[in-house]
Amino acid sequence: MDFGINMPLYKPNKNAKHWYLDYKDQKGKRVRRSSNCKLKKDAQALLDKITTQIFREKLENQGLEKLLFSEAALKYLRESELNMLRDIKNLKTKLKNLSEFFLDKYIHEIESRDVQEYCLLRKSQTFSRKNKTISNKTINNELSVLKTINRRCKEKWCVQTNPKLVIESLNYEIKDFKWLKPYEFKALLKELPEHLIPAVKFAVATGLRHKNQVNLTWDQINLNKKLLFVPGSQSKSKKVIKISLSDDAIEILKQLKELHPEKERVFLYKGDPVKELNTEAFKKAAKRAGIGNLRWHDLRHTFASWHAMAGTPLLKIQRLGGWSRIDMVMRYAHLDSSDLQLEANNIKLP
Repeated sequence: MDFGINMPLYKPNKNAKHWYLDYKDQKGKRVRRSSNCKLKKDAQALLDKITTQIFREKLENQGLEKLLFSEAALKYLRESELNMLRDIKNLKTKLKNLSEFFLDKYIHEIESRDVQEYCLLRKSQTFSRKNKTISNKTINNELSVLKTINRRCKEKWCVQTNPKLVIESLNYEIKDFKWLKPYEFKALLKELPEHLIPAVKFAVATGLRHKNQVNLTWDQINLNKKLLFVPGSQSKSKKVIKISLSDDAIEILKQLKELHPEKERVFLYKGDPVKELNTEAFKKAAKRAGIGNLRWHDLRHTFASWHAMAGTPLLKIQRLGGWSRIDMVMRYAHLDSSDLQLEANNIKLP
């Protein structure tokens, strides 16, 4: 939270016995004074007490603003666009769904039963294009946005909220993922159009996400150090990702560089940057290869699955694939039990 309060602790000189406080009072005037505390933790506790009281006084004097959900949603969207915190297109979709239900409600009027009714409504709806019911996971993603907006109102925007509001996520099962066996991968390569072969090979060799692969430029690659960098503006976690490249990946890149040495983008079609790799040509090739329905993201699952079967530790798979959390990699754990073979014999029957 930023309410214009500075909260550092310092000692004016090396010989000072007590810690000093530096903060702004309720009127915004800077205050520097001794805490009369010799221990830093005691000074920090005093500072926390002072700044908490200042914050409460600010709220009492200013009053809490009342905000419609539609206004709060627009405020959150503008902040997200400014800070590039989210996939804006997906965020707009989530906000649209939430706004259709909570549009005319003030934030502080939203109750737990409203959230439950929203979930029931969404469960009764279907995707217009696919004619499929809305999954619990999709609803949870929307509830996550609602939680964030409510938290921003309370902690940052000084907007009145409902202290009794409880937003509970729905239970859902993680579906089995699809990955290619080596023989399926070879069959797929035989059916692919020429321009998609290196792209598919690179996807399996690196585990790179579709969007990052489509937008990949040569200045993100260091062939000598065998490294690839995904800038924070393009990564799902909004953090810079460093990916170590295998010899296979390097060989693919060298071949592509020879074909179009003057181009900025790595993956091209007829000399122009590709806009999509998960095309109908890719899907039809998968069906001709006897694989059936295949998504480009399944190549990322293939990358992680092959690593797990080869004995690569999960923590290293996480780093190689640029996953932000280890629990996202745990789904591949069942493919490798080699690390437990020795431990399995740690006990002997008498």
